[in-house]
Amino acid sequence: MRLTGQAALDRQVQMQQERIDAFIDAAATLLLDRLAEEEAPAAALRRLISAAAEPKLAEPVAATEGAAAVLAPRDPAFDLGWHGPEEDEEGPFRWMTLQGLLRNPAPLRPVARVVLEVGHLYGAPAPLLEAGFDDTPCLVEAEQRGPHHFSLRIVPPGGAMPCRLLRLQSRAGGSPLEDGVSGDERVLSIAVTGAAFHYAEAPSAPR
Repeated sequence: MRLTGQAALDRQVQMQQERIDAFIDAAATLLLDRLAEEEAPAAALRRLISAAAEPKLAEPVAATEGAAAVLAPRDPAFDLGWHGPEEDEEGPFRWMTLQGLLRNPAPLRPVARVVLEVGHLYGAPAPLLEAGFDDTPCLVEAEQRGPHHFSLRIVPPGGAMPCRLLRLQSRAGGSPLEDGVSGDERVLSIAVTGAAFHYAEAPSAPR
């Protein structure tokens, strides 16, 4: 169900504030990581700004009612750390850098699991991914569905919990240009074809 009228406006304002908060969090993390790797602070900042400034095409906001919120690659919930959406003969997808943020469309609802569908990989034959709900590390289970296709099931260790951001970090990836594979200078790790936040069932009202 699409949001309309005042509800849509309120949602857009909330999304803008969440994006600002996420940018501040990611900026501090990325700059510290780059400094640890001896990359110049200016270069790290330019890369961060470039990722944040990538144009995002308008897409309906994912429905927040029901058992799950399903996100397509063009969904604005794909936040910092994602390249722009692309498409091949198998459909749309979106490459992640070594780190990526995915916003939960319903941050107040307890999340039982998140499922990521991976259609392409770079730097490894299988996803090597760490994930967390905000600052809580999660378990990641991978099921192979094709030569390069995997379904990743991300589950909080203590049971369903609310989360504002799904934080992803790949331990494998690289730049095709630097590796001499192609002229693509981007940093790539996994390409996601879809994502779904699965919410815990609300307890039944007492009778």
